[in-house]
Amino acid sequence: MTTTQPARTSPPPQRGDHRPRTGDPLAAARPTAAAWWAPAVLPGRWTPAALALVASLLVAHLVVSALRTTVGDFPGRDPAVRFLALNEEAGLPAWTSSALLLLTAQALWLLADADATTRRRRWVLQERVLAGLFVYLSVDEATALHEQTIAPLRSALDLGGALFFAWVVLYLPLALVVAVLCLRWVRGLPPVAGRLVVLSGVLFVGGAVGVEMLGAWMWTQGLVDTMRYAAVVTLEEGMEMAGALLVLSVVTWLRRGGATATAA
Repeated sequence: MTTTQPARTSPPPQRGDHRPRTGDPLAAARPTAAAWWAPAVLPGRWTPAALALVASLLVAHLVVSALRTTVGDFPGRDPAVRFLALNEEAGLPAWTSSALLLLTAQALWLLADADATTRRRRWVLQERVLAGLFVYLSVDEATALHEQTIAPLRSALDLGGALFFAWVVLYLPLALVVAVLCLRWVRGLPPVAGRLVVLSGVLFVGGAVGVEMLGAWMWTQGLVDTMRYAAVVTLEEGMEMAGALLVLSVVTWLRRGGATATAA
């Protein structure tokens, strides 16, 4: 007499167990959380400090703006505004953004050096051009070169409202040209990295141009000394710094071997 053995059943998955279940043909095709977000994690021990610094700068701007709006004059007001306000060109936020952009330029240049001896050598020229572009953005952030174009463009084109900060008329088309020229390079990246590079560009340009235009309109409406304007400036600078941090993380990941995840 044959004894029937009871069917074996797999133990229920434990919390935190991401191993594919037996018999699930799609399990192997699903990226794990670690694989999906790996390029988005800023490499290095400096990551917590960088994120804390950015968050602190955003909060400090709101605090200084709230004091200016509610109290008016307070001890140390002028140095605090000059050093901590996000829309001050020579303050700590501007220099932080400039440093992030310069680090990105360095990472792109080192990525080009690494790619020069691999199957991705055809992207070296574009990566060096991008490195030069980020050097310019870094210098511009520290010295406000773009603001030198506001008065001539505003006068020549009679701009106002959302275009009161007239530099956007010049820089937005340039940003679109750069995006088109970088399209093939982005498509040659690992899929996750490519999507994150696009996201970083949307964050940076969306803050620097899109939210800036909203701030320009509020300026013309006499809302510059309100907390609403301070919130818009915080959103603008926060998006710019988030975009810079994200692209820096992706390029660093690529330089450390992430680019080998796909064919060039």
